[in-house]
Amino acid sequence: MELVQGCVNTFTLQHLISKIFGAIIRHLVDTRISYLGYHFRIRVMNYVVEKLVCAFF
Repeated sequence: MELVQGCVNTFTLQHLISKIFGAIIRHLVDTRISYLGYHFRIRVMNYVVEKLVCAFF
């Protein structure tokens, strides 16, 4: 019984750690993607505005 209990505790601990790390990594990736997306959108908007201005004037 002791051995099984130890294995279960180790498993739950590893599971918890992987969950925490997964959450941190996901958060970092999301932040990075949104940051890049934000800059990309600004660049696209600037490009579109520039093209529109060039087209009109």
